[in-house]
Amino acid sequence: MNPLIKVLLFPGLIFVSHFTLATITSGQITDAIETPIIIKDLTKAIVKNQNVKNKEVKSNEIQNKEIKNNEIKNEEIKTEQTDTTTALAETPTEPDPQQLLDFIDGLRGYKNQSFTFELSNISFKKNKQKHRNKMTVKVLNNASLVEFTAPARSKGRKILKQAQNMWIRFPGTRNILRISPTQRLLGEASNGDVTGTNFSQDYTATYEGTEILDNKTLLKLNLTAKHDKTTYKQVMFFLDSESHLPLRSDFYARSGKLAKQAYYTKFKEFDGELKLHRMKLVNPIIEGSYTWMMFDNYQKQDLNASIFHKDALSR
Repeated sequence: MNPLIKVLLFPGLIFVSHFTLATITSGQITDAIETPIIIKDLTKAIVKNQNVKNKEVKSNEIQNKEIKNNEIKNEEIKTEQTDTTTALAETPTEPDPQQLLDFIDGLRGYKNQSFTFELSNISFKKNKQKHRNKMTVKVLNNASLVEFTAPARSKGRKILKQAQNMWIRFPGTRNILRISPTQRLLGEASNGDVTGTNFSQDYTATYEGTEILDNKTLLKLNLTAKHDKTTYKQVMFFLDSESHLPLRSDFYARSGKLAKQAYYTKFKEFDGELKLHRMKLVNPIIEGSYTWMMFDNYQKQDLNASIFHKDALSR
């Protein structure tokens, strides 16, 4: 076959039918009338196919764009969730003031359990001889009985506290005198300081935030008296932010004046429970005036309620 005919017969370029009119010169096909028509149809097909392909490409681009947008949105949502989680994690939880107060009370006794402990006081004043006394303290709920064991001149003295009332009986006499918990007992220690304390019964606690003291973050717990028979009108505790152990407390009188400061220097375990072992009371006005209070031998005991009555003091 003639090469030209081969080219013209290339599929898609010419369609031979009874409608085809061709001019033959020197035995060769030189023209085909329908060829332009066929090419035009083929061009339309090619354009159509290209349009389909373009639409497919455009569709794919749209899909890819939608996928990318979805990925961006998902990433934004994930970031927002992470930021929210981080914000929640960084937001400190404010401590419960009543729980802190219950913890402080637990360092001086046993909740809903009668108990005893031994107490020694040593008072120091500038340029004066130091003074000592020792006593045994028995506690049942909101009642306390203090019995002096030393020095000899004080042995046999008793102090009874019932709720907000307090009495004292001196050895060698049957007279019972009403006293105030704010009266000084020895040095900076008052009558109310030596009895078993239960701040939860007499004070309302509020959390006052934190304070930096000696490069250490401390929690501030403010106690406000519920009635006018408390030893102090207000007490401000400064607690370790991690252990919640008290490091210092400021005691304010009815006048609003700072009466004394307490420094909690040592704690000790008794029967597996942590208790206050040593405390220093400081006079904020008189330099060199302070009193050490040492708590020891905490023991849970079943105590007879009859010994915590006023009439029992004279026996």
